[in-house]
Amino acid sequence: MPFISLGKEREALHARSEQYKASVTKYLTSRNYNLDMDSSVEGTYEDQVYFVRGRMKVIIECKDTDTSIYDSEFLVPFGRHLARFTRHSPDERFSLIYCTRSVRNPEPFREIFEHLDIRHARTLLAKSIDALRRTANAEAIRAAEVLVSVDDETLLSFMEKTEVIAGSYEDFERAARMKPPPTHSSFLQSLSSPKRWRSHWQRWPL
Repeated sequence: MPFISLGKEREALHARSEQYKASVTKYLTSRNYNLDMDSSVEGTYEDQVYFVRGRMKVIIECKDTDTSIYDSEFLVPFGRHLARFTRHSPDERFSLIYCTRSVRNPEPFREIFEHLDIRHARTLLAKSIDALRRTANAEAIRAAEVLVSVDDETLLSFMEKTEVIAGSYEDFERAARMKPPPTHSSFLQSLSSPKRWRSHWQRWPL
């Protein structure tokens, strides 16, 4: 029979998660992001909250995992953030950066977040609503009800303000030591293979 230590495994997973988040922090602060809140300190739902140039709010999701766009691990936080996004006026809406170790099947990410394909975006929205409803969390279920009435304009606006960055702990550490580009990247990119992904350096001059 195998020896199993669940407590130690959870501790190891938590330590790796915090290490990954720390590398993301180094990367973002090297790009002149100012950390405002961290879930490990304030106990917030968001992993981290930053401000750019003192006024632009950016929410960070850090997942040291291999992510698929239709996994509940992506769909649930995506839907919750979109629901919160809809409650703000256009001038007060935040941006979202989703950091993950790697992505499986990147084409749907590209179609939605780079090409802003409304058909794929609607599919993502529908799957997010289903994922939220399957949780036992009351707040997530309420978020699903909010998303039912989201219009295409709001949905695409959120896509434009969402960025997915695929990179390992080592990738973020390495990128933090590099000279930052003249402007911030947008859309899906991979820190570990910059030649493979076409990064669009156009959103926020820093």
